[in-house]
Amino acid sequence: MVVAACFLLGLAVIAQYSSIVSLNYQLSRCEMRLGELVEEYRALELEAASLSSLSRIDEIARNELGMREPDLSQIRILTAGREDGAIMEE
Repeated sequence: MVVAACFLLGLAVIAQYSSIVSLNYQLSRCEMRLGELVEEYRALELEAASLSSLSRIDEIARNELGMREPDLSQIRILTAGREDGAIMEE
């Protein structure tokens, strides 16, 4: 009876160590994946910053979309809340 109890106790201890080893392996894989994702996030942040730069947007607007600066005659400044509804021009 004592031998059987010791055997079962030994199996329980071995099962616990096996579980710990398996969990450590999973933790190691998750830490590696986290490192990869952090690097990918940094690269994407850098790419987003470069894609949203004003000079790049201006270049696309002018060259690809054919946009241009408005003439002074096309600019109107409207003010809200004026009683007479006047339009101020530059």
